[in-house]
Amino acid sequence: MRALYDSKSKLLSEENKYRTWLKIEQALAYSQAEEGFIPKAAAKDIGSVAFADLDMEEMSRIKEKVGHGFVPFVKVLVR
Repeated sequence: MRALYDSKSKLLSEENKYRTWLKIEQALAYSQAEEGFIPKAAAKDIGSVAFADLDMEEMSRIKEKVGHGFVPFVKVLVR
C-alpha cells in the first residue's frame, strides 16, 4: 500500500505538474507551428526549454501574488 501512495505522491507533486505543463506547452507549440499559427523558430525555442531552466523561486514569488500556478509558469517560460 505504501508503494501505491508513494507513486501517487510523485504523480501529484508540484514538480511533476510543472514538468507535465512544460511537455504540453512544447507539444502545443510544435502543433501550432505546424499549422502556421506561430513561427517555427518560436516552437523550437519553447521546445528547447528544459525543466531545469525554469526558475522555480520566481514561480513561487509570482504564485504568492496571483494565487495559482499557471500564470507564474507561463511568465517564467516566456523569459
